[in-house]
Amino acid sequence: MISIDDLKNIKSEFSHYSAFPFRHLQAEAAQFAINSTKKIVVLEAATGAGKSLIGMIIGASVSKMAYLVHSKVLQNQITGDFPEATSLFGRSNYQCLANPDQTCEQCSHSKFNVCAHHKAYDDIIKDNISNSLNDAFDPCPYKMQKANTLMARFKVLNYDYFLSEVNYIGKFSGQHTVIVDEADNLEGTLINFVTLTFTRYALRRIGMDEQAASLKMTSKNKSALIDSWKEFGQQSLCQVNIIIKRINKIISSSKIMTQQVESNMDELKKVVRLKEKITLFLDNVDDTWMLDNQSDKLIFRPLWMNSGMADKYLWNHADKFVLMSASFYPRPILAKTLGLDTDDIDYHMIPSQFPIGNRPVYVAPAVNLTAKTLEVEIPKLIPAIRSIVDSRPNVKGIIHAVSYSLSHRIVGMMKDDRYITHNSDNRQQILDLFMKSDLPLVLVSPSLERGTSLADDLCRLVIIAKAPYLSLGDKIVSARLYSSRMGSDWYKATMMLTVLQMSGRAVRSATDYAECFILDDQIQQAITSRPGFLPSWWIEACEFRLPD
Repeated sequence: MISIDDLKNIKSEFSHYSAFPFRHLQAEAAQFAINSTKKIVVLEAATGAGKSLIGMIIGASVSKMAYLVHSKVLQNQITGDFPEATSLFGRSNYQCLANPDQTCEQCSHSKFNVCAHHKAYDDIIKDNISNSLNDAFDPCPYKMQKANTLMARFKVLNYDYFLSEVNYIGKFSGQHTVIVDEADNLEGTLINFVTLTFTRYALRRIGMDEQAASLKMTSKNKSALIDSWKEFGQQSLCQVNIIIKRINKIISSSKIMTQQVESNMDELKKVVRLKEKITLFLDNVDDTWMLDNQSDKLIFRPLWMNSGMADKYLWNHADKFVLMSASFYPRPILAKTLGLDTDDIDYHMIPSQFPIGNRPVYVAPAVNLTAKTLEVEIPKLIPAIRSIVDSRPNVKGIIHAVSYSLSHRIVGMMKDDRYITHNSDNRQQILDLFMKSDLPLVLVSPSLERGTSLADDLCRLVIIAKAPYLSLGDKIVSARLYSSRMGSDWYKATMMLTVLQMSGRAVRSATDYAECFILDDQIQQAITSRPGFLPSWWIEACEFRLPD
């Protein structure tokens, strides 16, 4: 059997890494995952562990692998680090050669309207180039990239694309190992995949708006309630099938491609996607599902991913899955959220290799922020923040404020140009300004707890102003919280892992350093009541201070 070191040092596969030794504990983590006989291997690896190399080494030990991430930015990052890997995006990321003003997502190719670029691709695949139009037409760029990725040694995809492909097309199913990076995002992606959403426009389009308005969201007779939902789904499916048949008839009767025909083809794709979602809903809906009838949409979704859905739509599509992230729920909660049994999971942790002195977390409660106490406590929060920031006049910092409302109130009450914030429209613009500025700015934000690296002098101070509990206005969150002890633990663990993510935005290497202050007593209460919900390496950096 080839060794871990040999796998890394194959220059044709890992050219950016073959000349350098493994970081501390990297090889052990990769070997653990390779040797594990479990279907699911969880690697909890703190920032700086080098997860991407670990994942690629694990993938190199088998002949068929896929590396999944949750965003296009991360796909590009992975292929930048590993130029030997091949990345595939969704159709909308490729320019249509037949109509350069459109993307491949808007492709008008069909059996009634054959695209020469599709034909050129088909001829290449059939090895029939001499009889093709290839000299005149380049092959479809999306189909070519998909073919190249399918044949590639290292495939890099995003979660949503992978789920859609393995369940509806099947081309990427059957991998030996699937690496799932930033896997703490996986449950949300799975829930979204099985969720059925009707916009109000879609309901009117299929003639089901009146029936939707009469649907009950709860009932003491759960069986009758679910039956009414199924009946609504079946009626919607019938209406959708009628529309599909009608659009197909219009398209097939058109002898030339017109703007109207293209519009019909675009509509057909949307209706077919809706049909797929309705069918999935009818196959899985039971008394664990919920209905959220909002003003602008109608949403059916499960309270938790059950094992049947998780197996069918994800776990059955590869022999082994390796889930990697800086933080995970405790094993029972993780199993519950991903439709697994705890016995399905092998677990390995790589603790932080950063010196504790470089990443202190001061738990210094100055306020107790709840929905009921907010107005009384916010005036206490402002001087606590000001005291910390003013005593560090020459450093840049970030304040995690959880909501736009609290962010704007903090900045407004400070009356100091050093503090800046953003809204949903100018988030990236303000973040860029903050990162490029030489001034000791303090960025107050409700939405920078993940995916943002503020290394070195970009940020030396982190303040967590409020416990980042999920909103109880979300019916799923509320239902989970009050459903069981597991739901209560999930709610608290979710908040605590978000705190961990918030604290880690600034310290990005072993030589980096920053202070983190936690000001909300709600966080201290959670840590002291459930310390096991956070990794020991993070707890070891905490210093609990009495309020002034």
